Amino acid sequence: MRLDCPPLRVGDEDWFYASIYDGDHAGGQYYHNGRRSVIRGALYVQKHNQFVSLTAGHAPQILITRPFQVTGKTLQLNADAGRGEVRVGIGIDKPIPHKTGAWEFSAILPHYMVEDRWEQSHLEEGLHINDCLPLTRDCIEHTARWKQEAALEKLVGQTVRLYIRVRDADLYGFRFR
Repeated sequence: MRLDCPPLRVGDEDWFYASIYDGDHAGGQYYHNGRRSVIRGALYVQKHNQFVSLTAGHAPQILITRPFQVTGKTLQLNADAGRGEVRVGIGIDKPIPHKTGAWEFSAILPHYMVEDRWEQSHLEEGLHINDCLPLTRDCIEHTARWKQEAALEKLVGQTVRLYIRVRDADLYGFRFR
């Protein structure tokens, strides 16, 4: 499924238009038994502001965001963690040199890595997931806090990724304010 545009507000509903690809995942024209692949349009309708959530059971799940710019001094979460917890870490994309420095190579931290292969964290000092005080209630504007009261104002204007760990909870959204 691919969403083709942002949601369209119609009365008290949000409409999502999407393309659905009915075929094999290899991108071929045919799939099993000679059937042809088909692309279809779809419309998903939901009540306005009734968002979909990342729901995690007892095994923690980590949502790693795409890179985006910090636009405010506080981070707010919309989550229902009344039966579990949500914690956040913040990392800045930056070059990762080879451990020994002998190999002339550096890379930008991939979106799926919290630690590199040498077990070095690339989350900002004081803003690690385990430094975050857990959100353990249902709240639409919970302000994320860390043990050392890390000031987010130093990150305003920088490009970061959020690493949001969810256990026995639902995460609906987040924003900088």
